[in-house]
Amino acid sequence: MSDQAQSSQLQPLSNLAAALIKFHEAVPTIHDNSESHFGGFANLPGVLSNIGPALRTAGLVVSQLPENVDGQPGLRTTLLHTS
Repeated sequence: MSDQAQSSQLQPLSNLAAALIKFHEAVPTIHDNSESHFGGFANLPGVLSNIGPALRTAGLVVSQLPENVDGQPGLRTTLLHTS
């Protein structure tokens, strides 16, 4: 494989890595906002509202779609980047 072809294959990964670094630098600390029998936890709406702005700023999006896994209902989570 030529150096140019290899470089073009690595570019999307490099872009994703840079976006993930940007995301981690921008996302605030997520605090517990719900209680259960076993103690406090951060619920999904609380987590998503905290990470949403940092994801968008970094050009990232999380997609969650239902999926059949070995005949059972499942959920596939995918991280996408604008590159």
